[in-house]
Amino acid sequence: MTAPRTLCKLTLTLISMLAVFALQQSAAMAAPLTYVITLDSADGSFNGSAFTGKETIFTCTGDSDNYTGGPYASGTTQWVEELTCSVEVVGVVTGEYASAFRAFQAPNISGLALMGGSNRLHFGAVAEDIAGKRPFTTSHAGNTLQWSGSELLTTGEPLIFSNKAMTVTFQYLTQPVQALVETAALAAGDANCPAGGQQIDVGFDYNSSGALDADEIESTSHICNGSDGSDGADGVDGSDGADGTDGVDGTDGTDGTDGVDGTDGTDGVDGMDGTDGVDGMDGTDGVDGLTTLVKTTMLPAGDASCASGGVQVDAGVDASADGVLDDVEIGATHYICHGADGADGADGVDGADGADGADGTDGVDGREGKVSLSTVTPLPQGDEDCPAGGARLDSGLDASADGVLDADEVQSTSYICNGEDGLVGADGTDGVMGADGADGAEGGCSSSGAPGAPGPIGMLLVAMGFLFTRRRKS
Repeated sequence: MTAPRTLCKLTLTLISMLAVFALQQSAAMAAPLTYVITLDSADGSFNGSAFTGKETIFTCTGDSDNYTGGPYASGTTQWVEELTCSVEVVGVVTGEYASAFRAFQAPNISGLALMGGSNRLHFGAVAEDIAGKRPFTTSHAGNTLQWSGSELLTTGEPLIFSNKAMTVTFQYLTQPVQALVETAALAAGDANCPAGGQQIDVGFDYNSSGALDADEIESTSHICNGSDGSDGADGVDGSDGADGTDGVDGTDGTDGTDGVDGTDGTDGVDGMDGTDGVDGMDGTDGVDGLTTLVKTTMLPAGDASCASGGVQVDAGVDASADGVLDDVEIGATHYICHGADGADGADGVDGADGADGADGTDGVDGREGKVSLSTVTPLPQGDEDCPAGGARLDSGLDASADGVLDADEVQSTSYICNGEDGLVGADGTDGVMGADGADGAEGGCSSSGAPGAPGPIGMLLVAMGFLFTRRRKS
């Protein structure tokens, strides 16, 4: 059983490493939080000058401590107060609003709204917590914008938007918290691992306690030990012991007188049982299966397989039994690559000619690159790809940005299989010899008959005595 247990430990280490890597590529709830709302084509005026068809970007930041309501459910009201918002009408103006804003979604508005005083940007419902565990992006067409300009920029200038239908994209962003992986040994008889094994819990430490609480666990996997090999066949039984010696013959009966025959003598005592034969030798142990090894190599940016860097995972059977995965022993190679950097933000607007104006604000950061995800699926014994059971590793880019690696997003699949059971042991040697049989009982003497002529048995005994006497004399 050495090979399956070694494989179990190596698989557990690899899965823990991949789980941490995958969690670190995704985002989770943490203060501060950021909303980016993009209007594809807005009309309006700035400080009295009209504009049409301009892309407009609202960027609002706040603290998750100001979040109430939720978690998200149909008909749930959720609020985030005290948001600081800036606005950029591309090619027209970039500035920050003087007053605080709030974001909320509630049944009475049938969707999500960004509000500041009497101004409101309203669009369709979002099936997510607006200050939840993970970032998301949603887009809606035909939205309503009511923005009279009563909320002034910090420079005191009015920015007014016309009420028209347009497409609005909403992004919720957060800073990542610590990803954790915890393992626990499972005893034999466990419901998930009858032969024992390991339980792997992965998630985010939202309360910074250094440990995963039950509501912080994102997924749970089990790595189970293989079942014990079958027992060797029993040794051949030992040969029977030698027969016991014959009992002593009974003494001759007294010659009877002629008349009734004497009764037969009783049987001799049985001989003693022979001693038991020697036990057969135990069968030799089966040969251990070969060990499966896993090797990981960090890849720098610019690598041919991972342009932005990542991890190369090699797996194979240690045919040389030297504890090192040589190049010729590699059976499968998998690459886990970092996502590419997001595009640069747009440049700030140039200041007007004449006296030096105030510095322009920084451009909005480019949208984040697609997230790389990995999933681990345990495989039972009898699986088509892993007959002795094991695990399947799927990885790819989260194109739908829903935090789940869908089937059409899988770019590569690898298998880490358990080793087969060892060979059955050879037959044991012969068992010990059986005990000797018991001695037979001694014969008794016959009683004398009534006076008369000798009977047939008496005549026979007389004749045998006569022959025995002649033989001794000669």
